[in-house]
Amino acid sequence: MHAQVADDVREALEFLHASGVVHCDVQPGNIVWFDEEKRWKLIDLEQCGSVDKFLDRYGPPHYLQPGIFQTGSTPDTDLYALKVVVADLRASAAT
Repeated sequence: MHAQVADDVREALEFLHASGVVHCDVQPGNIVWFDEEKRWKLIDLEQCGSVDKFLDRYGPPHYLQPGIFQTGSTPDTDLYALKVVVADLRASAAT
């Protein structure tokens, strides 16, 4: 399951980033299972912004990449947040 979450959300982020958009709020509450399509989707696009601008939009502190307040939200900060989500899923499954 963790691999599918990672793959599905990474694919969504790649699409957003290739379109010039940063999500800015990757967290478990914004990742939802769509049973009809048998895949996880990234929702809540309200905080999205352009990769070409300094974005001071952030999700919950636990998912923030170190240094984000200097760089602003970027495609890298979205991917960092996804890595934290997946690490949390693995840790909760291990207990």
